[in-house]
Amino acid sequence: MKKNVIKGLTLAALVVMPTMSMAEVFWKTGTVNRILIETGKYGGCMMQLPFNIGHDCASSWASFDCDGTYSDAGQGDRMLNVALIAQTMEKSVSIKIDNAKKHNGYCVIKRIDILK
Repeated sequence: MKKNVIKGLTLAALVVMPTMSMAEVFWKTGTVNRILIETGKYGGCMMQLPFNIGHDCASSWASFDCDGTYSDAGQGDRMLNVALIAQTMEKSVSIKIDNAKKHNGYCVIKRIDILK
């Protein structure tokens, strides 16, 4: 009996651990290639980098979560405004991305910095 419980717990750990390790928060730096705003999809607004994001994110697009699913109301809109400023000024940005949080398969941005 005890042996079966240990086997079951070991098997569960082997199944769960790889899934947990795939979720991560990471940084990407680049220019704002495009900005998208659409009601009811993608968390309401997104930005595109000039390269694929990787880390289990769908493409070069990432969501600002403007609809507030994963962040405080208005936080996504403020990040969108920073991206618009960076795009207008032709500045690079660094974005902190959470690949465990997604809108329609696109990872969510948690933070954006404009670089000098």
